Amino acid sequence: MRLDRLKLLNFRNFNDTDLTFSSRANLFVGPNGGGKTNLLESINYLSFAKSHRGGRDRDLVRFGQENFRVEGTGKREHGPVKIEITLTPQEKRIRLNSSQLSVSELVGSLPVVPLSSSDIETIRGAPVLRRRFVDMILSFLKPSYFAALLSYRRALQQRNKILSDAKIYRKKCESIEAWDTQLIQFGSELIRLRTEFASGLSRLASQFYEQIVTEGESYELTYLPSFPVGDSSIEDSFADHLEKSRDMERDRGATVVGPHRDDFGQKLNGKDMRRFASEGQQRTASTSMKLAGAELVREGVGEWPIVLFDEVFAELDSERCERIGKAIDKFDQVFIATAKPDTIPDLQFDTFFVEQGTVQKSG
Repeated sequence: MRLDRLKLLNFRNFNDTDLTFSSRANLFVGPNGGGKTNLLESINYLSFAKSHRGGRDRDLVRFGQENFRVEGTGKREHGPVKIEITLTPQEKRIRLNSSQLSVSELVGSLPVVPLSSSDIETIRGAPVLRRRFVDMILSFLKPSYFAALLSYRRALQQRNKILSDAKIYRKKCESIEAWDTQLIQFGSELIRLRTEFASGLSRLASQFYEQIVTEGESYELTYLPSFPVGDSSIEDSFADHLEKSRDMERDRGATVVGPHRDDFGQKLNGKDMRRFASEGQQRTASTSMKLAGAELVREGVGEWPIVLFDEVFAELDSERCERIGKAIDKFDQVFIATAKPDTIPDLQFDTFFVEQGTVQKSG
């Protein structure tokens, strides 16, 4: 899939910007703070109608303005794609090829996988960062996963509200059984799909890692659900562990088992990467995991997602940068942002200079 045109109005520090992309590889160059990352963020916004950097939609509106619009025109194997997302003080409007959609209906229309220098935290940081990445890729691959994820989050929120109120006001957890049923139903589906997904992610991430380092290091990723399933069904195991955790839930005022507590362990040569790997190894692993996610999208939907690189190469040595360049040369389209163009692999680029919210195409 390709993005051919990007139009921004009052998005971050861009006033009125209209860019066309004719190449597979596009390079955004400029000083820090000029808007390179904001351009990548706007491309990613077309995928989920949400910033991958976190925060509120209102924070994306250019200072002094009330509305923004992001518009992307591209193509997939099944035909052209045009996505328009407008935020006003009253609402967020999403249109795909002139049809109005909800956020959940948009997901999967234009898959985008973002990589950044902060991805090292997916190795050494909190489990939520690893879950967030897995949720993103699985949502591209299976609409049923995204639907189950939204339903699980709603049930979890209601259940936690009951537990929190019971702790604060010292009352019984009334009506919690109804939310138990939904939590188990949707949570079991998430666990089932994550289990199937993890082996493929580990396989491809290991291959990318070996391609980048070529030093005989072995990288492995393992799914670690918050409770052991054992010989029974996932539903029965989930119900059993919810029952066993009742006292702890009352003490904490929150649900303590379920997919929202899952993790994905990562090892290098059999040792925990968070404790025993160097920073370079951790950065290589995080990049390998993201590239593996992109390849799983290709395997699942039949075409590569758009892949974004935000200052990824500046943190790695030149040999690893060149090997990553060879690995991504097969992608349909990549966008790379950097303040240090000399660190970028040798690819055929269209280059855009970005400074103070303005963009100028080279040549």
